[in-house]
Amino acid sequence: MKKVIIFSILVVNLFASSYSSYVGNSGQEYQYDSSRYDDRIKYNNDLGAQQRDREYNTYRAPFNSNNNQQRDRDQGQYGMGIYN
Repeated sequence: MKKVIIFSILVVNLFASSYSSYVGNSGQEYQYDSSRYDDRIKYNNDLGAQQRDREYNTYRAPFNSNNNQQRDRDQGQYGMGIYN
């Protein structure tokens, strides 16, 4: 059973990562656009994108004076699956 779950996650991540990216007004690139319903569904199944967001928000954003993600959010844009 464990092998099936891991395989399923890998297949979902490969499927999800094959889509184009979204660029906010700040120039920051994301994998998904939260204003799109289908992107929100894909993001919820993409553990890699969620991990990138967690790592960025934990380790980079607090120390980054040039925080493009925050600029986008201040303008009402919410990208998900940030690319560094």
